[in-house]
Amino acid sequence: MVIALFVAILAVGFASGLWLTPRGLFETWLFDTGGLVQSGLVRGLLALLVEWLLVIVVLGGFAPRDVGLRLGTLPVGLGYAASLWLGAQLLAIAGTLIAGGHPSVGGVWRSESAGFPVGEFLGQLFGLALAEEVVFRGFLLAHCLLYFQRRLARGGTSTALLVAALAFALAQLPEALAAGDYGSFLGGLQGQGALVFWGLVYGLVYVRTRNLFFVIGLHALHAAPTPFFEWPFRSPLLRSELLMVVAAAVLAACWARLPGVSKRRRYEWL
Repeated sequence: MVIALFVAILAVGFASGLWLTPRGLFETWLFDTGGLVQSGLVRGLLALLVEWLLVIVVLGGFAPRDVGLRLGTLPVGLGYAASLWLGAQLLAIAGTLIAGGHPSVGGVWRSESAGFPVGEFLGQLFGLALAEEVVFRGFLLAHCLLYFQRRLARGGTSTALLVAALAFALAQLPEALAAGDYGSFLGGLQGQGALVFWGLVYGLVYVRTRNLFFVIGLHALHAAPTPFFEWPFRSPLLRSELLMVVAAAVLAACWARLPGVSKRRRYEWL
């Protein structure tokens, strides 16, 4: 049943990636709304409507809580995700002051294009990141954990994480090919490898926290960091999105001890 549902989800994703992406059907809204409504938001909402509501809920009979959407965990999850963004802004201010400069608001916020970074982040939070986390962590990873932990004496969690991460990367391959993101075979391997890596990161954070809303927020910030202040660090290893991921890993490692996190027995996967 679960395999059939996920095959249906992949089929829908493949079809939309191959058909919608080359045509740029949603790109005109980018400018008509000043950048606030971007293609990622519309595509993510369509994915939720078809892949989650139609396939998982209607055909599969799963409730929202069965795919990690437990409203009781929303304030804590999004609250700690917001703390990642706030921490990055404080770091930008501190880094600028230490270097002898004066913190300044990013140039995009002082222009008519201010709606674009906001729209990009909203497109992730309420669109692509939301849809992908519901499907690949809330649904697929949870079922993989149940399956492999029961059947493997050792390595069940690692196997489940890897399978879900591979599926996460594979599902995005048609869209990447249609958009020409992979210029060569080597580029394709590198791109897919990066997606597998980030799928493992998101999966590990979900396993540690069992809070899908925190992972959704992390995913959205990683894809659209939306810095408010000029970023003072030039090293690629000190990009704001990477530092927020590191901070999220630290929070996940000590999640049960964090203020506001329920100390009750953690939720079962299903």
